[in-house]
Amino acid sequence: MGTKTQQTTTTTNDTYQVIALITAASAQAITEVGVFDALTAGNLFLRATFLPINVSIGDTIEFTIKTKFEQL
Repeated sequence: MGTKTQQTTTTTNDTYQVIALITAASAQAITEVGVFDALTAGNLFLRATFLPINVSIGDTIEFTIKTKFEQL
């Protein structure tokens, strides 16, 4: 779950931004992040994969995801 806002990149409110701060419940390697349209059983809107980021119990990691929409 994250904080959702509209941002301006080129045109007013053309960018959807989600900032999520996650606290690790276990030691693990984080390799992907996603944005869904609901808290549970939602549709995947955006997904990104990346090289592992290793975290330990209690570590926090913050993701900022921006999606810019352009009118055609």
